[in-house]
Amino acid sequence: MKHFILFIIIAFSVVYNVKAQSKVEQTLMKSANPEEQSLSAKSAIKQLGKEVYVCDTLDSYTIKNDSLKLLYIGNKSLGTSLLVVLKGNKVHFNPSSLLMSKMCVSGKIVLYNNEPAIIVTNDIQFAKHIQI
Repeated sequence: MKHFILFIIIAFSVVYNVKAQSKVEQTLMKSANPEEQSLSAKSAIKQLGKEVYVCDTLDSYTIKNDSLKLLYIGNKSLGTSLLVVLKGNKVHFNPSSLLMSKMCVSGKIVLYNNEPAIIVTNDIQFAKHIQI
């Protein structure tokens, strides 16, 4: 009986996580605005202190823990990438699903560990670039 209850709890948890990721992807699809003028990561890193809308390729990422993920959009090896810091439990984003794909993010360019960055605390700051 204990194993059955444990199985039910695990199954519910998996279904909940899949639904949360699906909700994020739907939000990304609805909020994408390819007609809105965007900056590349290379241009955005020069806009310290300004609100920007950046679209570029997700080059790499590091998952520090459940509430901290570091994404690099642009070209990290050439030093033209922008750090996107995902902070908090309200950001449900799976970076592996968009690796080497174009993605968009909005926010204020700040310094994070002496690197230009956008701090993301809400899923609505993301948009996946859609070409029609």
